Amino acid sequence: MEVRRNSTTSTEWRPNVDAWIARLSLTMILNVYKKFNGDGSIPEDAQKLVDEYYTDSAVAISQDYHIDDPRQSKYFQILTGLLSGSLEGARYILVFAAVILLSLGFQSLIHSRPKDRYQWGVIACRLLMGLVISLLLLLNLGKYQEFFVLPSEYRQRAGVFQWLEAFWVLPTIAIAYGVQFLIEITLAGFAKWATIKALREKTDPESPGSLPVLEHSDYPGPHLDDSSAEKAKREA
Repeated sequence: MEVRRNSTTSTEWRPNVDAWIARLSLTMILNVYKKFNGDGSIPEDAQKLVDEYYTDSAVAISQDYHIDDPRQSKYFQILTGLLSGSLEGARYILVFAAVILLSLGFQSLIHSRPKDRYQWGVIACRLLMGLVISLLLLLNLGKYQEFFVLPSEYRQRAGVFQWLEAFWVLPTIAIAYGVQFLIEITLAGFAKWATIKALREKTDPESPGSLPVLEHSDYPGPHLDDSSAEKAKREA
């Protein structure tokens, strides 16, 4: 209603509505961004564009609002500036996730020689999972390295942006580490079971492996006669 009252003609009404919608949405985005990152967290380049955007005329904002290519739109340039840190973080968060597993694997291998096949299994799984996560860095390949592109160029964007847009960055890392955790817990359980079994076989006197070996002698002893000696020999 306020926008329509400020418009003197029907020709001015449409640009004013577009400008009002664009400024309102930008204000909401900035408020959410400041709430999570702090008041002074907006990059200087993005803040300069924001100040210019609020001082532009309604006609200029309306034209900017209807530009087909988002890379030429000041509105999307502001959004790109606000998301630059998150976009770069999505690119390289896999590096840290992979390096952690690879470092743990090499550290366990260098610190002490594995004692059994279960420790070898844990080390091998850490190294293998680290390599698998490292392969996800191939998602950075793509013709267009911008998040906002034309709809016809979506499939030619770097895969990391599509991965980020699908909200699968953190779930992918969580699943990888969850699988690694389950594998290590399982191997630790098998190692404990094997250790208990080995100790039980060593200490249990009824175990076939721990029975004493009896040595037989042909000498019957002084209290046995010849017939008793032959009988004892046959029974032995």
